[in-house]
Amino acid sequence: MALDGTIHPNDNVTEVDGIKVVVDGFTAMYLGDEVELDYEESRWGGGFRLHGAPSGSC
Repeated sequence: MALDGTIHPNDNVTEVDGIKVVVDGFTAMYLGDEVELDYEESRWGGGFRLHGAPSGSC
């Protein structure tokens, strides 16, 4: 995962509760329609998690 400050023509842009989420077109092909993005914190640190993302390949 990397952060990029530029929105490219093939990026998918969604705004939820005033927060703009941008996913590059290549990655969006693998996420599907029912993916939920969460930020979780624990005593070992924090980070983003994807819930409902397909696992493996076809």
